[in-house]
Amino acid sequence: MYVQIEKEIRSFIEHYVECFTCLDLLIFFSNNPNVREKSTGIAQLIGRNEDDVRQALNFLTEKGILVKEKLTSDSNGNGSPREKTKEKDVLYFYNPSQNLKERVKRFVDCMSVREKRLLVLTALLKKGIKH
Repeated sequence: MYVQIEKEIRSFIEHYVECFTCLDLLIFFSNNPNVREKSTGIAQLIGRNEDDVRQALNFLTEKGILVKEKLTSDSNGNGSPREKTKEKDVLYFYNPSQNLKERVKRFVDCMSVREKRLLVLTALLKKGIKH
């Protein structure tokens, strides 16, 4: 039996998977949709370099798959909108539109089939992605 990647999955890869870290994050958040975590915690959870994770998190946020929640507080622990938010003071969580959530799910489901996973990885390598 000949297995191939559906056109929709190829399109998803082209638009939403810019690196292997994005791939790991898509799978992670799809499987753990209620996680709200800082980039350092996510990097530990998926076993990836924190800088790579931060870049991929920002990319997926720009694409509408993740949302950033800025945490700011003054010395008393009270919120302060004037305080400059640092990257370490940001939580990321999974909040795509319903349509996009379904596309992510189909992509993640595709990754659970060995033959399709190998085709996806081949497509990513041909695309020239790194980390």
